Amino acid sequence: MRLELLTLFFISIVLGKASAQDGTIFLPSSPPKQMEALKTTENLTINGRLDESVWSLAKPASDFFKQFPNQDGKPVFDTQVKILYNKKNLYFGFFCPDSLGKKGVRVPDLKRDFDYFDYDLVGVSLDPFLDKRNATAFQTNPYGVQRDILCFDDTFFDREWDGFWKVRTTRTDSGYVAEMQIPWATLRYPKGEMQDWGIQFVRRSRRLGEQSSWSPFPRAYTAYRMSYAGLLKGIEPPTPSLNLRVQPYLLTDYNRKFEAGKLVLDQFAPKIGGEVKWAITPHTVLDLTFNTDFAQADVDRQVQNLTRFSVLFPERRQFFLENATLFNLGDDFNQPFFQP
Repeated sequence: MRLELLTLFFISIVLGKASAQDGTIFLPSSPPKQMEALKTTENLTINGRLDESVWSLAKPASDFFKQFPNQDGKPVFDTQVKILYNKKNLYFGFFCPDSLGKKGVRVPDLKRDFDYFDYDLVGVSLDPFLDKRNATAFQTNPYGVQRDILCFDDTFFDREWDGFWKVRTTRTDSGYVAEMQIPWATLRYPKGEMQDWGIQFVRRSRRLGEQSSWSPFPRAYTAYRMSYAGLLKGIEPPTPSLNLRVQPYLLTDYNRKFEAGKLVLDQFAPKIGGEVKWAITPHTVLDLTFNTDFAQADVDRQVQNLTRFSVLFPERRQFFLENATLFNLGDDFNQPFFQP
């Protein structure tokens, strides 16, 4: 009996040690992992195939680090990433191998800004200012659905932000390929000819319950913890120019009413409005709206209120949702609202 208890004691110590090591929070790599993007004059066709000859000239980034299900070590299937850019766009090409090919894909639906944990996905997080705090993330699943997010300090997340970018994917017997095109106008970056950016790649395989990243970071954090990101060396983006987006709309309402065969009402009521987004500087963005288009917003949910308190219906207009998290107060995410 004593021998069995002693054996169980030592086993518990070993398992406790192993589990502690599994969640160890380690320091960022020093020096950080580095990669380069290939500059080209070609305008690529985004088809999810990476079949242009220029893709074969770019150096791939691989050797991913596994966070889940066990921290440390290599993932079951490594991921390869290549980067190209020209005067208009920044391009990312991902190859995500899987021995089951198309059968290994796990994508429940095709809604935009899908849940991070329920889908296969691959993506990139960018830190153009290299402040190791801000991240602009672009992600996709094997069916080319977009997911984009703005992050600050791996704590505050603006999931309502919808950037202007493009992605196409293809699924093969050896895995899936994702090709992204991100216009320079979608990104905010400093002025300067030669720059180094913080960069991180992440991949999730739901079938294996596995998550891996290019630059190692502890499982206690997310892929938006840019202090653990690698470096994109020597990229030459174009000088930021006028970045202005105007989105107008027109609604019309025409009513005619007859009483006893006579026209008593003939009314035409047009409504004009729109939104303007102007990136004044890389650090300042001006958002304006006039006669906000309620037709684009979902209707409020029906609520049966049996309490003595008023019901707060959440904002659903995209203009007011984007960057709304900047106004969160404290860690409790207290949201200001208008009470008529």
